[in-house]
Amino acid sequence: MIDKWSEEFNKTFSVWREESTPWPGRDEFRSLDEWNAMLVHKLLFNTVLLWIYCVVGVIGNSVVLFFYTFRIKGKLEDRFLIPHLAFFDLLATVFTTVDKTLDNVFPVTYPNYLLCQFSNFTSRVFAATGDGILLLIAFQRYHRICRPFQFQRPLPNDRICVILMFAAAIVLNSPVFLFYELHQVHLEANDLDIVGYRCDHIHHHKQFNDLMTGYDVIVFVLIVVVMVIISVLYILIARAIKDSAIKTSKNRKQSIDVISANADYVTSDPSECWVKSTADDQTKNSERSIPRNNSSAISLGRWATLTTTLRNRYQTNRFSYMFMTIALLFIVTYIPSNVLKICELHHPDMWTELSHWKLHTYLFFRQVYILNHVVNPFIYGLFDSGFRRNLILFFRCSKN
Repeated sequence: MIDKWSEEFNKTFSVWREESTPWPGRDEFRSLDEWNAMLVHKLLFNTVLLWIYCVVGVIGNSVVLFFYTFRIKGKLEDRFLIPHLAFFDLLATVFTTVDKTLDNVFPVTYPNYLLCQFSNFTSRVFAATGDGILLLIAFQRYHRICRPFQFQRPLPNDRICVILMFAAAIVLNSPVFLFYELHQVHLEANDLDIVGYRCDHIHHHKQFNDLMTGYDVIVFVLIVVVMVIISVLYILIARAIKDSAIKTSKNRKQSIDVISANADYVTSDPSECWVKSTADDQTKNSERSIPRNNSSAISLGRWATLTTTLRNRYQTNRFSYMFMTIALLFIVTYIPSNVLKICELHHPDMWTELSHWKLHTYLFFRQVYILNHVVNPFIYGLFDSGFRRNLILFFRCSKN
């Protein structure tokens, strides 16, 4: 399947490359520094976008980390993993944007292979740990919603799981030190062969190249497996919420039927029967005097009841909806990024062969996974009323 995707990508990329004019005025380059300066200018839009991600992600995740750690109390089992996720989202945002910015600032003059390896390793580790916590949250929500009688307070076990996720991320990404180094790139201009160095996969050694391809495929498969597991767990959670809502509706209907039956019950006391009969006659007479357009009032009452029911149902399951949204964002942002990453194995120098707008379109989808770590604070604010309330209260007190 991966080979088929790569073949299709090769065809598409060949068309893009034929239509592109990647290095206008390349004959004017007389040195490596001139070539690098032109590339820095060409990648400027992507660099600015990365730092917008960084600023928004740092501020948002810092606010979440502060409020969920020190200000918000109650429902610890629902919010317990949010500060941990925010912490690794914060680190992933910082190290990933720094890593990509270094690639943009030194596109062909990367200063040091150790910096190349370390920046790639740290960004991968923190991003992978955050993704692992999403998997851990999915299991926690599953046990809480689908296995409520087996659920236990998560304090010690989940801390251990977070530590294990971090250790697994370190082990999984340690091969970066073998497969990443300074990769030579060439430009022929003015009868000169200008040689630059870019932080990238190892391409010049066939044995390492094959191992690197196998490693990237394994990582890709693991990410797909995590996506499938998270999807299945949240599908089961959504089904459990739906079944619970249906059961609650049936119980409410049965309660209403019982109340109606008790209200219609008539005792054997003749005086009570006479009073009831008289009341019924008066009710019928009053009903005749009421206009028949009161059906709209009944409809409004039913609408209000339905709205209240839906609001109560949302409040009961809002944390599940919140984590579902975060998981969906994780899946949506990681699919294009990882598909393009696999396709890069066949075109390591594609970034030099695309025109300006095509390059930035490609880079946006290649780096869109960063949004998975940036926008989570906004999702918390959308779903968690306690977080919103404390945030508004804090700013009001700051103004006063």
